[in-house]
Amino acid sequence: CAPLLLLLLFCCHTLLAQQKSQKWKYKDVPDPKASSGWNYVSNPDTILKDFTVTTINNWLKDLESSTSNQVAVVIVKDIQKDKTPKEFATSLFRHWGVGQKDKNNGLLILLVVDQRRMEFEVGYGLESTLTDILTKQIQERYMVPYAKSGDYDNCVIAGVQQVIAVLKQEEPVNSDA
Repeated sequence: CAPLLLLLLFCCHTLLAQQKSQKWKYKDVPDPKASSGWNYVSNPDTILKDFTVTTINNWLKDLESSTSNQVAVVIVKDIQKDKTPKEFATSLFRHWGVGQKDKNNGLLILLVVDQRRMEFEVGYGLESTLTDILTKQIQERYMVPYAKSGDYDNCVIAGVQQVIAVLKQEEPVNSDA
Protein backbone atom coordinates (compact mmCIF):
# COMPACT_ATOMS: atom_id res chain seq x y z
CA CYS A 1 0.00 0.00 0.00
CA ALA A 2 2.84 2.40 0.86
CA PRO A 3 4.55 2.05 -2.58
CA LEU A 4 1.23 2.78 -4.29
CA LEU A 5 0.68 5.84 -2.12
CA LEU A 6 4.20 7.09 -2.87
CA LEU A 7 3.64 6.59 -6.59
CA LEU A 8 0.35 8.48 -6.40
CA LEU A 9 1.96 11.36 -4.48
CA PHE A 10 4.83 11.50 -6.98
CA CYS A 11 2.42 11.63 -9.93
CA CYS A 12 0.34 14.39 -8.31
CA HIS A 13 3.47 16.40 -7.49
CA THR A 14 4.74 16.01 -11.06
CA LEU A 15 1.42 17.15 -12.52
CA LEU A 16 1.29 20.17 -10.21
CA ALA A 17 4.88 21.08 -11.05
CA GLN A 18 4.10 20.88 -14.78
CA GLN A 19 0.99 23.00 -14.31
CA LYS A 20 2.91 25.61 -12.31
CA SER A 21 5.68 25.79 -14.90
CA GLN A 22 3.39 26.62 -17.87
CA LYS A 23 5.17 29.26 -19.91
CA TRP A 24 2.86 30.76 -22.49
CA LYS A 25 3.63 31.48 -26.11
CA TYR A 26 1.55 34.36 -27.44
CA LYS A 27 -0.11 32.12 -30.04
CA ASP A 28 -1.25 29.69 -27.32
CA VAL A 29 -2.96 32.19 -25.03
CA PRO A 30 -6.72 31.55 -25.29
CA ASP A 31 -8.43 34.34 -27.25
CA PRO A 32 -11.40 35.47 -25.15
CA LYS A 33 -13.33 36.43 -28.30
CA ALA A 34 -13.22 32.79 -29.41
CA SER A 35 -15.05 31.57 -26.29
CA SER A 36 -18.81 31.23 -26.07
CA GLY A 37 -20.23 34.71 -25.94
CA TRP A 38 -18.08 37.77 -26.46
CA ASN A 39 -15.45 38.06 -23.78
CA TYR A 40 -12.51 40.36 -23.19
CA VAL A 41 -10.50 38.66 -20.42
CA SER A 42 -8.06 35.79 -20.92
CA ASN A 43 -7.20 34.22 -17.57
CA PRO A 44 -5.81 30.78 -18.50
CA ASP A 45 -3.95 30.26 -15.22
CA THR A 46 -7.10 31.21 -13.25
CA ILE A 47 -5.30 33.96 -11.35
CA LEU A 48 -8.42 36.13 -11.29
CA LYS A 49 -11.62 35.06 -9.56
CA ASP A 50 -14.60 34.20 -11.78
CA PHE A 51 -16.54 37.16 -10.39
CA THR A 52 -13.75 39.54 -11.42
CA VAL A 53 -13.59 38.09 -14.94
CA THR A 54 -17.38 38.33 -15.35
CA THR A 55 -17.47 41.90 -14.03
CA ILE A 56 -14.65 43.09 -16.29
CA ASN A 57 -16.15 41.30 -19.32
CA ASN A 58 -19.44 43.15 -18.70
CA TRP A 59 -17.72 46.52 -18.30
CA LEU A 60 -15.67 46.06 -21.47
CA LYS A 61 -18.68 44.89 -23.45
CA ASP A 62 -20.48 48.08 -22.41
CA LEU A 63 -17.40 50.15 -23.32
CA GLU A 64 -17.25 48.65 -26.81
CA SER A 65 -21.00 49.13 -27.29
CA SER A 66 -20.80 52.81 -26.36
CA THR A 67 -17.45 53.80 -27.92
CA SER A 68 -16.45 51.00 -30.34
CA ASN A 69 -13.10 50.79 -28.48
CA GLN A 70 -11.96 47.26 -27.65
CA VAL A 71 -9.94 46.39 -24.57
CA ALA A 72 -8.53 42.91 -23.98
CA VAL A 73 -7.10 41.87 -20.62
CA VAL A 74 -4.62 39.01 -20.27
CA ILE A 75 -3.17 37.72 -17.03
CA VAL A 76 -0.75 34.79 -17.07
CA LYS A 77 1.67 33.36 -14.58
CA ASP A 78 4.64 33.25 -16.97
CA ILE A 79 5.65 33.57 -20.61
CA GLN A 80 8.40 31.91 -22.61
CA LYS A 81 11.64 33.81 -22.42
CA ASP A 82 12.04 34.24 -26.18
CA LYS A 83 10.06 37.51 -25.88
CA THR A 84 10.02 40.32 -23.35
CA PRO A 85 6.59 41.09 -21.87
CA LYS A 86 6.41 44.17 -24.16
CA GLU A 87 7.18 42.08 -27.26
CA PHE A 88 4.72 39.45 -26.07
CA ALA A 89 1.98 42.10 -25.67
CA THR A 90 2.67 43.53 -29.13
CA SER A 91 2.62 40.09 -30.75
CA LEU A 92 -0.58 39.08 -28.96
CA PHE A 93 -2.26 42.41 -29.80
CA ARG A 94 -1.53 41.89 -33.49
CA HIS A 95 -2.33 38.16 -33.44
CA TRP A 96 -5.78 38.76 -31.94
CA GLY A 97 -6.46 41.96 -33.89
CA VAL A 98 -7.66 43.92 -30.86
CA GLY A 99 -9.74 46.92 -31.92
CA GLN A 100 -11.74 47.81 -34.99
CA LYS A 101 -9.57 47.25 -38.06
CA ASP A 102 -10.51 50.56 -39.70
CA LYS A 103 -10.03 52.56 -36.46
CA ASN A 104 -7.16 50.66 -34.82
CA ASN A 105 -8.83 51.49 -31.51
CA GLY A 106 -7.73 48.60 -29.35
CA LEU A 107 -5.90 48.22 -26.08
CA LEU A 108 -4.32 45.09 -24.65
CA ILE A 109 -3.54 45.01 -20.93
CA LEU A 110 -1.06 42.24 -20.10
CA LEU A 111 0.06 41.10 -16.65
CA VAL A 112 2.86 38.56 -16.33
CA VAL A 113 2.83 37.61 -12.65
CA ASP A 114 6.17 35.78 -12.31
CA GLN A 115 8.05 38.63 -13.98
CA ARG A 116 6.09 41.29 -12.06
CA ARG A 117 5.37 43.11 -15.29
CA MET A 118 2.36 44.81 -16.78
CA GLU A 119 2.18 46.21 -20.28
CA PHE A 120 -0.37 48.31 -22.13
CA GLU A 121 -0.32 47.84 -25.91
CA VAL A 122 -2.28 50.70 -27.45
CA GLY A 123 -3.55 50.85 -31.04
CA TYR A 124 -2.66 53.92 -33.11
CA GLY A 125 -6.26 55.11 -33.01
CA LEU A 126 -6.12 55.48 -29.20
CA GLU A 127 -2.57 56.79 -28.79
CA SER A 128 -3.66 60.42 -28.52
CA THR A 129 -6.04 59.49 -25.68
CA LEU A 130 -4.09 56.73 -23.94
CA THR A 131 -0.60 58.21 -24.13
CA ASP A 132 2.45 56.39 -22.81
CA ILE A 133 2.60 58.79 -19.86
CA LEU A 134 -1.06 58.27 -18.99
CA THR A 135 -0.92 54.47 -19.22
CA LYS A 136 2.21 54.46 -17.04
CA GLN A 137 0.40 56.62 -14.47
CA ILE A 138 -2.60 54.28 -14.48
CA GLN A 139 -0.26 51.36 -13.83
CA GLU A 140 1.76 53.08 -11.10
CA ARG A 141 -1.09 54.78 -9.23
CA TYR A 142 -3.93 52.31 -9.55
CA MET A 143 -2.52 48.88 -10.37
CA VAL A 144 0.97 48.44 -8.91
CA PRO A 145 -0.05 48.92 -5.25
CA TYR A 146 -2.50 46.01 -5.53
CA ALA A 147 -0.08 43.88 -7.57
CA LYS A 148 2.65 44.34 -4.96
CA SER A 149 0.38 42.80 -2.35
CA GLY A 150 -0.66 39.96 -4.68
CA ASP A 151 -4.23 41.27 -5.09
CA TYR A 152 -4.50 40.82 -8.85
CA ASP A 153 -8.29 41.04 -8.85
CA ASN A 154 -8.26 44.61 -7.54
CA CYS A 155 -5.16 45.41 -9.59
CA VAL A 156 -6.98 44.61 -12.83
CA ILE A 157 -10.29 46.11 -11.68
CA ALA A 158 -8.62 49.41 -10.77
CA GLY A 159 -6.71 49.60 -14.05
CA VAL A 160 -9.72 48.74 -16.20
CA GLN A 161 -11.88 51.28 -14.33
CA GLN A 162 -9.37 54.03 -15.09
CA VAL A 163 -9.08 53.05 -18.75
CA ILE A 164 -12.87 53.04 -19.11
CA ALA A 165 -13.13 56.46 -17.45
CA VAL A 166 -10.56 57.89 -19.84
CA LEU A 167 -12.10 56.31 -22.95
CA LYS A 168 -15.63 57.37 -21.98
CA GLN A 169 -14.30 60.77 -20.89
CA GLU A 170 -16.25 60.43 -17.66
CA GLU A 171 -13.51 61.58 -15.31
CA PRO A 172 -10.03 62.75 -16.09
CA VAL A 173 -7.15 60.84 -14.60
CA ASN A 174 -4.79 63.32 -12.98
CA SER A 175 -1.86 63.59 -15.38
CA ASP A 176 0.55 65.64 -13.27
CA ALA A 177 3.73 63.77 -12.52
